[in-house]
Amino acid sequence: MAESTGDSAGAFWKRKYYVIITGASVGIGRALAQAFSREVAEKSVFVITGRNAENLNETKRLVAQDAPGVEVVARVMDHSTATFDDYRKLITDTWSKISAADGVLLVHNVGTIGDVRKYATALTDEKEIDDYFHLNITSVMTLTSASWRSFRTAPTFLGPLSTYPP
Repeated sequence: MAESTGDSAGAFWKRKYYVIITGASVGIGRALAQAFSREVAEKSVFVITGRNAENLNETKRLVAQDAPGVEVVARVMDHSTATFDDYRKLITDTWSKISAADGVLLVHNVGTIGDVRKYATALTDEKEIDDYFHLNITSVMTLTSASWRSFRTAPTFLGPLSTYPP
């Protein structure tokens, strides 16, 4: 990450952020939570979500170890079924943990490229297709919408990250 040296990247960091990172229980999401937590100001709040409570708590522990001045809220959430109201509640329940945030960062890290062995002609299960679109598109759109409605300024967005091929 950039040092705060007056360049635009440096000016972005070292401020107090409210951060939501989806899919933060392992992999890229965990790594982003750790890396970003070292770059923000103390009293920033990180809201990390994922489906596995044990892995989320490990991410929370690692972030606390890397950045003791950052508060981490871990919430078990399945984004393949989450609704707009679920996201509004997530934000409402956690926004009060920060006072006067300098910025909001929303990292869309959940997603899947699906079963790459299947050709389009094999995609006949409408529920499977709907679930794929809900996770990869609907959840991103509804969390983004809930965020925009909740904050006075537009959040900074990253993602979807985990859907990029290696």
